[in-house]
Amino acid sequence: MADSVNNLTVTINQQDSFGVSTLQRTLGAFSYSGIVGEFRRGKLLTSGAETQTLPTTNVLQFLLQNTTTGASGATITITGTKQGGTGAILAVVQPGSLFVNWTHGATGSGATAGYTTIQLTASVIGATYEAYMGG
Repeated sequence: MADSVNNLTVTINQQDSFGVSTLQRTLGAFSYSGIVGEFRRGKLLTSGAETQTLPTTNVLQFLLQNTTTGASGATITITGTKQGGTGAILAVVQPGSLFVNWTHGATGSGATAGYTTIQLTASVIGATYEAYMGG
């Protein structure tokens, strides 16, 4: 049995101007039998790239929500290094927005699957986030 079964369920709900649901679509329940999963809340204390401590050497599941509030408009730039590759910008996450990269099943066992480093860079010092990392 896996040490950690990491699950993600994605449901899209669209409503009209009267609050009536016009679309209710579950895209799936993605599951990965892994070794670890870790949730964290954080605050970026510099304007430079902050390397994240990963819960495992190869992160296959990564979710980040920019929880910054107020008028600062702080974005969080996510840079990741694919296993066996080089660093690249994955996304620039706006306040209130969400980034998800969820590798699962047989695709999670390849030589280039997952990330070996993840860095977060805030456009404004003090940007806050919630993140999940697993593998």
